[in-house]
This record gives sequence, structure tokens and C-alpha cells, in this order.
Amino acid sequence: MKYTPQIEKAIQISAEAHRKQFRKGKPNLPYVSHPYSVFVILSEYTDNEDILIAGLLHDVLEDADPSEYTETSLREIFGDQVVNIIREVSESKDGSLTDIDAKANWETRKIAYLKHMETVSKEALMVSVADKIHNLTCALDDHKNEGDLMWQKFNSSKEKQLWFYKEFNNAVQDRGATDLTSRLNILTLGFEKIVTL
Repeated sequence: MKYTPQIEKAIQISAEAHRKQFRKGKPNLPYVSHPYSVFVILSEYTDNEDILIAGLLHDVLEDADPSEYTETSLREIFGDQVVNIIREVSESKDGSLTDIDAKANWETRKIAYLKHMETVSKEALMVSVADKIHNLTCALDDHKNEGDLMWQKFNSSKEKQLWFYKEFNNAVQDRGATDLTSRLNILTLGFEKIVTL
């Protein structure tokens, strides 16, 4: 990976966009640790600047304050390719939903996301896989440290979480095995073990 002015700009924007957010169930861990980790994972498999920048910014349009960074403003800074990747990996969420509605809506969103993964670009697939690799790595670490208490922070049961990760893993393996998807497969099997203990 080569450090570039655009990567530095993406690091700054990711930090700014997520500055008020924290990792689920971890009020002392800034959320930005997640996109930074996705970026590092991706850097092990590609030196494509657009993919790396999309990894840093993959949750900005989905989860950050839309009054700060919009699709248009990100296109002006990083170009169409980066924003197209981000759009491809972003789930459609309705910000007006209550917590109860959001939990009920979880499965519907995941089904749509899985269907969408069948047609996304190779670049978007890499970002999405790296995202799931980091989430699964964190889940396995959390289970080691917290045991079954970790399941309380999710919007769905551990069985539904497992369903999603297995379906996602199957979908991306069907798109062609790579070192990145092999890593995902190993983590998915590890996740299945802690769910079925």
C-alpha cells in the first residue's frame, strides 16, 4: 500500500464523520476503529487506492450525519468510483424507525443485502468481505472476553446473526474463492462454533 494525499483525506473524513459514534456495546471504543481496521485488512490484499478509500469511508453514507458528508460531497473529493463502491456496500436504512422497528426490520434489510451481493462489483465485494471479517473477528474476541453476555448488544438473536454470516459467506464464495474470502470462511466457521456451544 502506498500512502497518498487522498488516503490521508479519507482517514480525516472517516474520523470526522464517525467522531460521535462508538462500537456497539463498547462505549469507550470510538467507532472509527472499525473503518480503520477494514482499511488495514484491505491493504493486505490490494493496493487499489479507490478500494482502500472506500474501505475507510464505507459507513459514512449509511451511518454518519448526512448533513456533514453527502454522496455529492464525497464524489467531489474522491470521484465516482469510490462513491459507487460505498453505495454498493451500504444498506438501505430508514432513520425514522424506532429501535423496536429497526430490530423487526433487521431481517428484511439483511435479505435485501444478501441478494444485492450477487451482483455487486468485485471492488465492492472486497470492501464488504473486509467489513464482515472485522465484525466477525471482533465478535470472536468479545465472546472470548464476555461469553454469552456479548449477544445482548445485537439487534437480532445469535441464531439470526449466524444465519446472516453463513448466507453472506456462501454468497461471496459463490462469486469466486480468494485469499480474502478464505479468511472470511474460517471466521464464519469459528462464529458458528460459538453460536452452537
